Amino acid sequence: MFPGISRRRVLGTLARFLPWALFSGSAVQILHAAEVGAASLPARALLPSVLRELFPHAGLGDEFYAEMAGVLWQQMLADPVKLQEAESGLARLSACCGSGGWEHAGTDARVAALIGMQEEMFFQALRDSALMLIYRDPRVWEHIGYGGNALAQGGYLTRGFDHIDWLPGVQP
Repeated sequence: MFPGISRRRVLGTLARFLPWALFSGSAVQILHAAEVGAASLPARALLPSVLRELFPHAGLGDEFYAEMAGVLWQQMLADPVKLQEAESGLARLSACCGSGGWEHAGTDARVAALIGMQEEMFFQALRDSALMLIYRDPRVWEHIGYGGNALAQGGYLTRGFDHIDWLPGVQP
C-alpha cells in the first residue's frame, strides 16, 4: 500500500515507541492526580464532617465518616467535572459559615449553610451519592436496627413478624 514501508518496519517502530507513549500518558495522569490532590486538600478535609452533618448517627464514629468520605472522594476523582464542582461547592459551603469557615462553625451555622445550598446541583449530587453509600453499609443497618433484605431472608412472616394482635378482630 505504501511503497518502501514494510510491515516489519511499522511493527518495529511501534514496538519502540508504544511503551514510551503509554508511560508518558500514565506519567501525565499521575502528575495531574498529584496536582489535583494537593489543590483539593481543604475540600477533602471538609467532607467527613459534612457527611456527619447530613446524616448524623451518634453511634457511628469519625472513622466511619472518614471512610465514607474517602470512597466519595475517589468517585469524584474519576470525573474531573464532578471534582471541580465538589471543590467549589465545599468552598462555598465553608464560606457560608462565616469568617471561621466550616471547621469553626457551630451546628446551627452548619445546618443553615446546608439548607442554603440544598437547591444547588452540587449539594443534591453529594447528598444522593452519600445517601446511597452510607445506607448500603451493614454497619449502619446494625446501628439503626435494619435487619436487611427481608425477601432474601425468607420474608417477614418467618422472622418474628407473624403476629398482628394490635388489629381488632385478628387472632394471633
